[in-house]
Amino acid sequence: MRTRWLILTDNQITSLPEDMGSLTRLQKLALAGNKLSALPISMANCSNLELARLSANEFTQFPDWLFQLPKLAWLAVAGNPAAADNKVSLAKTQPAEPMQSVPLADIQLGQVIGQGASGVIYSAKWLNQPQSLKGTAANIAVKLFKGEVTSDGYPSDELACCLQAGAQDNLIKVVAQIKDAGKLGLVMELIPSSFANLGLPPSLDTCTRDTFVKGEELSLEHVLSVAIQMADGMSHLHENGVSHGDVYAHNTMINRQGEMLFGYFGAASNLLRLPQLQREAMESIEVRALGCLIEDLLDNRLAQRTELSEIVIKLELLAEDCLQTRSALRPRFSEVLSQLNMLQDKRLNLASYSEK
Repeated sequence: MRTRWLILTDNQITSLPEDMGSLTRLQKLALAGNKLSALPISMANCSNLELARLSANEFTQFPDWLFQLPKLAWLAVAGNPAAADNKVSLAKTQPAEPMQSVPLADIQLGQVIGQGASGVIYSAKWLNQPQSLKGTAANIAVKLFKGEVTSDGYPSDELACCLQAGAQDNLIKVVAQIKDAGKLGLVMELIPSSFANLGLPPSLDTCTRDTFVKGEELSLEHVLSVAIQMADGMSHLHENGVSHGDVYAHNTMINRQGEMLFGYFGAASNLLRLPQLQREAMESIEVRALGCLIEDLLDNRLAQRTELSEIVIKLELLAEDCLQTRSALRPRFSEVLSQLNMLQDKRLNLASYSEK
């Protein structure tokens, strides 16, 4: 079988053929919005599967082999009754500080500044700014969810995971939620115009890997900085029981100083509803996604590979460590972050020495 993509989103499918495992070249599988409760065991043979969307189905549990697939890097499982008997404390699945709800009538929507599978993002401004937000910027961004199942899952799960994730320097800051008149949305800080997308979505040829504009280059300092900030942000998410599911350059924004912001929780999952071993395995899956991101930046955006080549080689080795097919041997995000910080420190020391 030569199939690399299989997109079956929102088709009310109740089961998959038992010979799904014959799709040994399958890389991308979109099954969100169906009525699946199990996967054929033969799919353990889908050793090239890299992206799987299983959200918004009827799984009460997920097979362990799924989390051990050697190349899986982007997995979404929200919107299922999975692990409902896991006795998860409901308190643990709620944000530490409840997010303020505001009516859409208090906001004036402006032009569309972005859109994705789950909703549309508008520039906006407060007409009636809540007292608790007085003193913050009047100009904001608003994401209104489409309210239906998407290729990633249910918008309500995206909102819940976004709120559960909490605040972190590299996450686009959410200041309120919209829940009225059938509208569901997020009110966010408006990203400064100095930020631009780090990459572009995959093409038919690249399948699961991002594409990049030729000639848009980054220094080694900024490549390391992006990797450090992503590792830090992902460590924060997993500490809060959230997987992102979509760690990609096209979901990431940077400015000329190498500062990074990322968000979009459309493929995020609440890890607290999974068994402990699957939670840990999900981190290994997302570490592989970070390895893909680092590899893509080195191959497509690094300005000069000869610049401090010793550091570049060590960064390549770290990416290889994140990408290794035995998921249990991959480093944790905290370990990746520590190694990246050491490489950045070494780069600074070498640069300082060469200037003397």
